[in-house]
Amino acid sequence: MTVNWLDVSYAGENEKVLIISARGYIDMTTAPDITKLINESIALGKYKIIVNLEGVDYISSTGWGVFVAELKDIRQNNGDLVLTNMCPNVLNIFELMEFSSILKAFKTVEEAGVYFAGLNETPGVQRAVPTRAGMVTGSKIPRPSISSKPSLSPAVADTPGEHALEYSIGAYRNEIFNIAHYELGKNIIKIISEKPYFSITEITRALRQPKYGGRKKKKNEVKKELKEMGLLKRRARFEFVLKGRVVTDEFG
Repeated sequence: MTVNWLDVSYAGENEKVLIISARGYIDMTTAPDITKLINESIALGKYKIIVNLEGVDYISSTGWGVFVAELKDIRQNNGDLVLTNMCPNVLNIFELMEFSSILKAFKTVEEAGVYFAGLNETPGVQRAVPTRAGMVTGSKIPRPSISSKPSLSPAVADTPGEHALEYSIGAYRNEIFNIAHYELGKNIIKIISEKPYFSITEITRALRQPKYGGRKKKKNEVKKELKEMGLLKRRARFEFVLKGRVVTDEFG
């Protein structure tokens, strides 16, 4: 089944907010249409994107992945991608798959517009957005679940802007890399980097592919490795990718 309605409009000052409205199903056959619109918006320097899901009855894992694929770059440019008007069935999956820990969602397009109007427009400045009435999810990305995360020195912690951010991202990623001593952990990280929305079952299946080691592993083995790396929860895997998308070449 395909998306039977897809429309684009703009809102906000200088029409900086892109609104993508869809109906029907969003799956592997229709998701590329939305991906194209998102990429075109980014190419035009429009980093505020609202995906209006009113009338969308089903979203596959591939469809959900479209919404997070470029999220890091979008947020680094003081923008965001948010969802609105989810029907109960879609909202239940949204929360069950823990996308609510990484994507903001609003009840209406108007509420999402209010959120975007309050975003900090100063390049390089990290924004803190309070939870607003009508918001479906919280506004803060959860902290890493790594128990031994290194703390920033006072000098670095007090450094404003991108330097402190780059330091924290580097420390966070390096810690994950150090924990992943074995081939299994490194291959799991490769999968997460490309498919952060994958469930543990999907990660286990992906490990059979040659590009990820080509070995059959038990789900319990994968869960154990994820737990040791602090990436057992889907929200932790999302945050790992958003804090610095892994380049698989780093593992050779």
